[in-house]
Amino acid sequence: MQLLDLQKGTLRVHDDLYWDSEDDFCRAITALLESKERNLTIDLTRVNFIFSPFMGHIVRFCMSAKEKGKNARVVIGKQIEGVFKSSGLIGELPISIVAQNGA
Repeated sequence: MQLLDLQKGTLRVHDDLYWDSEDDFCRAITALLESKERNLTIDLTRVNFIFSPFMGHIVRFCMSAKEKGKNARVVIGKQIEGVFKSSGLIGELPISIVAQNGA
């Protein structure tokens, strides 16, 4: 299975985000933003670890989507909720928390 799966306005990440997947993640976000879909989602529910540069990419994704008149959403699981809370992004970005991986 691939780490990233982009379909119908949703980018699903199937494993942890380490430095070696950063370029692929950035390309996938660009493709997501360029899609014709109006509602865009990054699904991180299967991620247990996220390398810090990815947080910046997620912020830029949300800002770019808004500039393009699109609705951005980031879905995370409980396992990385603390990272988003401690960074202050929970209150600043359109983040939804789900109880289980892949829910």
